[in-house]
Amino acid sequence: MTNINHLHNIPYSLIADQAEGNISAEGLEQLELWKNTSPEHLKKYNELLLLEDQLRLLALSKHIDPQKAWENFAPSLENTTQQSPKSSVRKLTTYYKWAAAAAIVLSILYFYKPEFFTGIKTIRTAKNEYQKVILPDGSEINMNENTTLSYNSWLFLKNRKVNLQKGEAFFEVKHQQAHPFLVKMDEVNVRDIGTSFNLKIEQEQIVVIVNSGKVALEANSSKVDSVTSKSLLLSEKDKGIFNRKTKTLSSQKNTWLNYKSWCDHKLQFIQTPLEEVARDLEDAFGKAVILQDADLKNRKLSAYFDQQSEEEIIRIIAASLQLQVTKKDDTFVLYK
Repeated sequence: MTNINHLHNIPYSLIADQAEGNISAEGLEQLELWKNTSPEHLKKYNELLLLEDQLRLLALSKHIDPQKAWENFAPSLENTTQQSPKSSVRKLTTYYKWAAAAAIVLSILYFYKPEFFTGIKTIRTAKNEYQKVILPDGSEINMNENTTLSYNSWLFLKNRKVNLQKGEAFFEVKHQQAHPFLVKMDEVNVRDIGTSFNLKIEQEQIVVIVNSGKVALEANSSKVDSVTSKSLLLSEKDKGIFNRKTKTLSSQKNTWLNYKSWCDHKLQFIQTPLEEVARDLEDAFGKAVILQDADLKNRKLSAYFDQQSEEEIIRIIAASLQLQVTKKDDTFVLYK
């Protein structure tokens, strides 16, 4: 087996993924192949599942810190080995075997799956990576590239809170009157009042655009003492802005048609200057579009695109405006 984490040829990472319900189809196929290789593998797999259930109950009831438990246990295991003859080591009792197995599994799960012990699930996307997250309540989050968020999977149904550390995400929230939905950031919070909205953390500002329903944009008083207005109520097509330098909240009507094109792959232009078209395409696809001739910036475009690739869109634009296009690496160049 390749590309999986082993300890003595046991794929602990895949077993942990399966236990958490996050195993991929490829991972499941690899795990089944390993289990069927020998009866000993299947026996070890069943032992680990039984042990996992016991460890989860133990961690919940005793608030165990697995890293400290292993650090405390390892020296005593080493001392026992040094002080005993080889024949005695071979006759370790079942108790010590299970204790050793428990410590090993605890440390491995803590390293690969810290949410196993804390319930905190952290999700990250890299450059040019997009991910859709379905929360325990059925709410959906579409994550843009270079985005990090987290939530407590154990407590979420009672405390619907998502922490957005960086990046951009589009939220479609299942409204529950008894359990409000809250997105927490360092300086502001967004509280849902039955809605869908786009949220983006930038270097100088935090921007929320309401797609439907209403949200409250609230300053975090523990981090922002000087903010003039502590909260804003935003409705459909409103844009709320928190200025991270001046610590002020403001709102206005949203006029940017393509604010969520990175998510739904739809682009609309109504007599839009080509310079703005290029910016929208770069925001949607993460690839630069350069206008080689300065007078092209003010050429106007009216068009609607739905689910086309960036290359298809660029070639349609070039044809409709009678322009030429070349591609260099990840950059498109439009010219006369």
